[in-house]
Amino acid sequence: MWQDAVKGILELVGASAVLVNVIRIIKDKELKGVSFYYILFSVVANGYAMYFYYILQQWYAFWGVTIYTILVTLWMMLVLGYKGLK
Repeated sequence: MWQDAVKGILELVGASAVLVNVIRIIKDKELKGVSFYYILFSVVANGYAMYFYYILQQWYAFWGVTIYTILVTLWMMLVLGYKGLK
């Protein structure tokens, strides 16, 4: 199941990229050039991927996408919070 491990690593790399955005929004306390629709799509697509990996029992990918989804959801909440403040 090396494919599962590779996909899990890729999901974690994606999660780390989102984490950089989360940290940046928290640090800057402002929002620039972020599309809410992209974030919403990511949450929905990652949610389905969680289900898909669970059904296939690809546990590395499942946990990678779970972390990714949590961070994208946090990012979406920050985007909504900062857009609501302006």
